[in-house]
Amino acid sequence: KNDTNCYPTSTPKPSSTEEPAYLRDDPGLACLTSQLGRLTAQIRYHDYFKKSVADAEEECKRDLAASLAKSLVSSSANDIGHSGKSHSSPSNSLNQWVKHWDAEVGAEYFYNNATGEASWLDPRYGNINASG
Repeated sequence: KNDTNCYPTSTPKPSSTEEPAYLRDDPGLACLTSQLGRLTAQIRYHDYFKKSVADAEEECKRDLAASLAKSLVSSSANDIGHSGKSHSSPSNSLNQWVKHWDAEVGAEYFYNNATGEASWLDPRYGNINASG
């Protein structure tokens, strides 16, 4: 049965003793009530879907952050292991930044051999406040 057809039918719906007669006998009201119930269910599903997507997005962000941190730590350990400790002066530390490629993430990052720091932004050009 299609409830979207709101034309009066020859068979009236069972009446409820709680509704006044003028509401019980109105086929248009029955149709609107049916549509309202359907729309309410769709809104609930939509809200559930939005929450599910938001939860999945947060989980992806956490996984990506963990992956990036792990990748940077392993890259830093590899760089230090290959180059040893650098004995440069603090004034020369800007020259110690080396660009690397993180294949797992698909992005470049910068590693300072002198300090062991890592950054997604090139510190040789100053820090840009990305948080707005």
